[in-house]
Amino acid sequence: MNSTTTKPNWTAVITFYLIACAFSWPFFAWRDLFRESWATTSVPAPLRNLGVMWGPGVAALICFFIFRKTHVRTITFTGTSIVKSLLFFLLPYAIWNIILLINPCDDIITPAYFLQLIPFGFLMIIGEELGWRGFLQDALRPLKEWKRWLVLGIMWEFWHFTRGIVDCGPLQLILRKLMMIATVVILTYIIGKLTDKTKSLLVAIALHSWFDILFEFSHPNTYIAGGLSIIIWIVLLWKWNSKENKAIPVSV
Repeated sequence: MNSTTTKPNWTAVITFYLIACAFSWPFFAWRDLFRESWATTSVPAPLRNLGVMWGPGVAALICFFIFRKTHVRTITFTGTSIVKSLLFFLLPYAIWNIILLINPCDDIITPAYFLQLIPFGFLMIIGEELGWRGFLQDALRPLKEWKRWLVLGIMWEFWHFTRGIVDCGPLQLILRKLMMIATVVILTYIIGKLTDKTKSLLVAIALHSWFDILFEFSHPNTYIAGGLSIIIWIVLLWKWNSKENKAIPVSV
C-alpha cells in the first residue's frame, strides 16, 4: 500500500477480523452465555479476561507479519512524542491516586491497588487497541474519513458479539444493539481522531482505559479524576505541535 492507494486491502482487513473474532468469540460466549461455568472455573480470571481482550492484538501481530510488504503503519506505540504519550497515560492515574489518598472511598481502591490496576489494565486494553487502532485504523485509511470511523466502529461493536444479547426480548435486543453501535462509533471517532493527531497507540490505550474506568468505578472521586484528566489531555494535545503531528509511515 502506498500514498496513491485508493481503497483498503480488504484481504488484510477481513483476515484481521476473522482472526480477532475466532480468538475472542469463544471467550465471549463462555463469559456471557455460560455464566455459571465462567464463575466457577479453575482458570484464573486474568487469563480468561486476556483471552477476551487479546483477539484483536493477536490478529494485528499476525497481520503485521503476513501483510508486512503492503501494510503501511503511521500509528506506533508512543507516536510522535514519547514524553507526551507517557504523560497522557500516567498522569490521570497519578491524579486519581492523589484524590483517593485525600478522600478514600473504600478499602479496595488503595495505592496498593494501583500497583496492580495500571499494569494489568494496560495489558488488557493494549490487546484491543493494538488491533483496532494499531492495525485496522491504518488498514482502513484509504476510505473517506466518515466511512473509516463507521466501518471500524461497527466491526469493533460486533466483535463483542454476545454483549447485551441475554435477558432481553427481540425488540429490546435490537434497540440495545443500535444504542451500542451508536456509542461505539462515537467512541471510535473520538479515539481515532486523537490517535491520528498524535500517532500514539498509548493515547488510544489511555482514552479507552478511562472510558472503562468511569463506568466500572462509579464514584465522585473517579469523576473528578476524569474531569481533571480531560483538562490535562487538552493541554497535551494542544502542545503536540504541527511537526509532531506529521504522519511518518513505518515499516513492518
